[in-house]
Amino acid sequence: MGTSLLREDPAFLPLEHKFLSEKIIRKAEEELGETKEKRKECLKEFKKLIRKEKNLNANTSDEFLLMFLRAKKFRLDAAFKVLKRYYLNRKTYSNLYQKFSPEHCRKVLQANILNFLPLRTPGGASVWVPRLGAWDTKSFSVEEITRTGFICVEKEMKNPVTQVCGMVVLIDLKGFCWSHMSQITLSSLKCFINTVQDGLPVRHKAMHIINNANIFSIVFDTVKPLLSEKIKKRVYFHGNDLSSLHQFLPPEMLPEEFGGTQGPFRNERFYKSLLDSEEEYKNYEQYGYSAMKM
Repeated sequence: MGTSLLREDPAFLPLEHKFLSEKIIRKAEEELGETKEKRKECLKEFKKLIRKEKNLNANTSDEFLLMFLRAKKFRLDAAFKVLKRYYLNRKTYSNLYQKFSPEHCRKVLQANILNFLPLRTPGGASVWVPRLGAWDTKSFSVEEITRTGFICVEKEMKNPVTQVCGMVVLIDLKGFCWSHMSQITLSSLKCFINTVQDGLPVRHKAMHIINNANIFSIVFDTVKPLLSEKIKKRVYFHGNDLSSLHQFLPPEMLPEEFGGTQGPFRNERFYKSLLDSEEEYKNYEQYGYSAMKM
């Protein structure tokens, strides 16, 4: 898919779009309560809270902290809670945060198991697509898949448009079978939920699950008690009925694998931008808790 194709339809912004148009600024005001004054006030108070937190060396740039404020609609206590969990997870799941860089995940990225759609939803949300059935369990461990997923999401959550408009998850389970099930442990599921739901500054708009076989119900029944009530209400199972999916995500923005008109599912631009961000991920290592907070 060429760049021109992705920009011809003004209804769907490209994933890499970062400019906050007047429409998106209004959305931030109406949905998040964001104004220049609110932003300035909350950033000031946020930094005060961080300075008081023992043993925490956090990134206190306005750009970084704004991710957390937007994710929690400028509710300072809630934003601070996510920021603390963000850094605590790096201690709790230290094995995942070793070699936490795009370059170390290059082979997983090349397998096109975890990617974002090239186009955003009509509402501006980005769409993350874990294709779990495409995961070759002989080539990659569940730890490698999880690490790469976190790296992808951390890249996209920095985009101001995504911060305001949110993120949709589209899980494709075509080919998902017992070989995948055997790799997924309760601890790996808890790690994923604790991080994505509670430890990353993301506005979760919806989770759509397609091509789900009965076997996946075992996984979901395990995960469901860990999900917040808000997220539970935003989970949609479509099975093989792509017309059901299209009620939420129009075919005009989807690849052909999902009944769309955008050709085969690839997004090399996202992978390139991710690999070009190697230094950003290395810089993460200087931040965090100096001792485990109990």
